[in-house]
Amino acid sequence: MRCPCLVLLLMSAPVILAEPVKVTVAESKTAIHPVAVGEKATPETNSSAAKLAEYLRKITGAPVQVVGGDGTSGIAGGRSDDFPRVNHGLEFKPGEITRREEYLIRTHGKGMWLIGSTNLGVQNAVWDFLHRI
Repeated sequence: MRCPCLVLLLMSAPVILAEPVKVTVAESKTAIHPVAVGEKATPETNSSAAKLAEYLRKITGAPVQVVGGDGTSGIAGGRSDDFPRVNHGLEFKPGEITRREEYLIRTHGKGMWLIGSTNLGVQNAVWDFLHRI
């Protein structure tokens, strides 16, 4: 009898072995990436993005702009619905009370995603990211 665990392990190997992409936020007091928010971002999301930019400026000494974007580049901060073009591989369910605070922090080749299920999830993603750096 073959072990089904091995098949699962082999199927998930690319995910397990994938190295995170290193993203430089600023260099020599110059921001490399702006903070990007979706066109339909809520006031709460815009506030979280502004706080993120403010704290990144305090940490790096580089002024960081908040710009509109589709989430494919920059430091994208917002709800999953704000970035429909982003394929992050997760299914957020903001309507489920136990899943409203979920968020994703992930780097990619053109920046990073700080994406939440709801406005509270976005806020959690921002503060968790700032705590980790």
